[in-house]
Amino acid sequence: FEDATEFGVDDGEIFGMASSSALRKSPMMPENAENEGDALLQFTAEFSSRYGECHPVFFIGSLEGAFQEAFYGKARDRKLLAIYLHHDESVLANVFCSQMLCAESIVSYLSQNFLTWAWDMTREANRARFLTLCTRHFGSVVAQTVRTQKTDQFPLFLIIMGKRSSNEVLNVIQGNTSVDELIMRLISAMEIFSAQQQEDIK
Repeated sequence: FEDATEFGVDDGEIFGMASSSALRKSPMMPENAENEGDALLQFTAEFSSRYGECHPVFFIGSLEGAFQEAFYGKARDRKLLAIYLHHDESVLANVFCSQMLCAESIVSYLSQNFLTWAWDMTREANRARFLTLCTRHFGSVVAQTVRTQKTDQFPLFLIIMGKRSSNEVLNVIQGNTSVDELIMRLISAMEIFSAQQQEDIK
């Protein structure tokens, strides 16, 4: 065994340990994601490569564009907006994505009733950009809610309903949830939205 290196055997391989560079994932988003559409393209591609093709359809475009699409069409075509906030350094990220976000029941329910937009909070510059967007669109209270979340409380799911005066955050769902709880909270938000939608249609 002392001569193992002569045969090109890496100690790490013998003990089943891959090198750290092999374990390092590609980032979900570029370091300074100025163009939200391009950032979402990279996010979707990286998400698919990590977790497979069965996942929510992420809206490719700006948060402003997602609002327009979800909230400002004909009343009967409007949807709730689900914002998925990812953080690679959270221990919950892999479990949440693979077991919950990619569960067929969740994927199906989101695609029928929600428009889903995503952002990666891992890099500080991208986190700061989202908090700026959050303050602009939802106000400082929601931004503060997101800002005070610790890394291990991510991923986060924000459920947003478009209102005439301002957009309302119906739910903030943390990553330490179950499939059943996640679907129940999505259904609960949907019930509130449906009542509002019927009023708007009238």
